[in-house]
Amino acid sequence: MADCSFRLVESGSADSLGPPSLFPNKLLWGAAHLTLRVEGFMNPDKFVGKPCTIRIIEVDPGGGRKDDLLAEFEAKIGKQGSGYWTNGFFESTRRVDSFPNSIPAPEQRSSPGSSPLPLSWKIRQVPLFFRLDFEAEATAGVIGRAAPNPPHIIQIRGDEWDRIKHIYEIAFEVVCGGETFNSRKFPTRLDCANLLAHNCEEALQAFPEDHLEMFRKREVGTNYGSKYISKESGESDEEWAERKPDMKTFEEDKKKYALTSTSCIGYVLDALKSGYQETSAKREWSKVLKDYRRSHSKPKPIAEKSGMGLYVGLRKEGWEGIYFNPDTENPSDQMDYHKDNYREAKKWRYYGQKIHDLLVDYGPTKYYEEEDPNDPNQIIRVDIPKAQQTPKAKNADAKLAALKKIPFGIVILKFGQHTALLRRGRIYEVHWDIGPTDTLYLHSSAFIGNTDLRNFSGKISTQRRNTNLVVKGKAKTWNIPEDMVDHVAYTEKLYTATKLEEYDWRCGLIVVPRGSWPYGKKRK
Repeated sequence: MADCSFRLVESGSADSLGPPSLFPNKLLWGAAHLTLRVEGFMNPDKFVGKPCTIRIIEVDPGGGRKDDLLAEFEAKIGKQGSGYWTNGFFESTRRVDSFPNSIPAPEQRSSPGSSPLPLSWKIRQVPLFFRLDFEAEATAGVIGRAAPNPPHIIQIRGDEWDRIKHIYEIAFEVVCGGETFNSRKFPTRLDCANLLAHNCEEALQAFPEDHLEMFRKREVGTNYGSKYISKESGESDEEWAERKPDMKTFEEDKKKYALTSTSCIGYVLDALKSGYQETSAKREWSKVLKDYRRSHSKPKPIAEKSGMGLYVGLRKEGWEGIYFNPDTENPSDQMDYHKDNYREAKKWRYYGQKIHDLLVDYGPTKYYEEEDPNDPNQIIRVDIPKAQQTPKAKNADAKLAALKKIPFGIVILKFGQHTALLRRGRIYEVHWDIGPTDTLYLHSSAFIGNTDLRNFSGKISTQRRNTNLVVKGKAKTWNIPEDMVDHVAYTEKLYTATKLEEYDWRCGLIVVPRGSWPYGKKRK
């Protein structure tokens, strides 16, 4: 046995990270808190009081490079106790490298087009990192206990190189008493998918928060829906004429405030791009984009730039698909395609692509609505007898609770026709017909004096004890009777969040980063 040995342990844990005879090789999450400890202290006189150098390295980072040095420390080894009970520990430890030793503070971000945003995102996206402590005298001999000091932040670098599935192998090297000890053969493996999920979640929140904050400050947000200024497929000329915004005002605002278009898939891509880039994973993101941008022929045809193409790319990076359907027998909208989807999902497929798990029958339908047979203009409620309602799945509540803990996911609907984002049990999506300001749509004959107020944009509010709408325009404030209004499109509704249990689309695919979902099949 060696005169001295060292081991990395998970801080606060009584378990070492590997077999007793080996250096640690357990898989940990990114941002793990590790402690380097002295053990096997058989010849203290050879090491006690001697200076030692400690290096933390990333093993074989790829790209033909040698091991990556992540941090370097100088220390001395002390001892306490005597005889069989002699324990070693680190003392006078100090960091001597010039690498970052902290998580960056929130900073000014740029929009996907690289143009500066009007204000800093109030988010904290983090690089790949873990925390490191050294066992000190006060805690020596207690596995997993570290020095009572703030831990060192060790950042993983080399973002220009391709990392396989975002798992990093971390080892240490200790040079002391004329000997070198290292754990290269049995490194600690860090899976950083949780940091990717965190950074994507931060971006998911930043886009709508930035839009709303700017709207409150200047009455114009930062984004507008991609169909706000264009005619939708299937929309008649009359319908488009009624909802067409004031283009002169829009173009002025767009130029002045650098407004950008967004859409359901645009929101998803922007959040993913930001998350991947901030997690030192630009190469992985480029591979996902490649699958999104190209068409696929097998097992079923997928058009280019489709939500299903995005799923193909994400799945290659370890993401997992979960089919969801609140009621597999009685869909509340009475559409048969929900049942067709479920039949395929039971074979662990969604539009031909492999999936990981099913979340079904968590919200059985108690009633549905249909047209009144005696009056086509009326909708009536039809209650489903309790005996005919779909039984709730036994694991439904547990799975819903697990879903509410997931920080980030992608939602794919109707085989990629619509996409959205998931955050802790809520669906976040963009409505592409909403503009950067509140927009008032009035009857086609709505005039005040000689002024046509159709599709009037501005800050809309209501006065107390008054049902009229007060619209603050650029040159004048109008008081408009409510009976002149068709409807109001509020810019706050450009981005919305809905509980999964209340989501109108009923069924689809939730795609989450590897390790987020505690259920389902083992990946093959």
